[in-house]
Amino acid sequence: LPLTPARYGVEIVTPSGSRGNVDEKVEELLGFKAQKSALNSLFSNSIDFVTRKGNPHMRLFDGSQHGYTLITFSPTKVTTKLYYADIRDINAKTKLFDTLTVEHGKSKWS
Repeated sequence: LPLTPARYGVEIVTPSGSRGNVDEKVEELLGFKAQKSALNSLFSNSIDFVTRKGNPHMRLFDGSQHGYTLITFSPTKVTTKLYYADIRDINAKTKLFDTLTVEHGKSKWS
């Protein structure tokens, strides 16, 4: 059967609240904090590229952030607010990364 580009709905995947991300795994493997290193960026960018290539319909993807999502359901739409949080700094403020909405009867985020 041929694959069709039809959309039938949307999917919400939240950021990791505590699970290690690719940048943290690189730090663990190298044995030192490499959060801003070129090697770490290469790994993170490679994972992001492969993930997006295999899932071209994805609206957002960031494999190096932690956070949470607040979802509001109403009869006319679903709205998600994605927040990033630095889990390594207890005093860090959360940051709104993006807000996505899908209207009733639609199959695409706006």
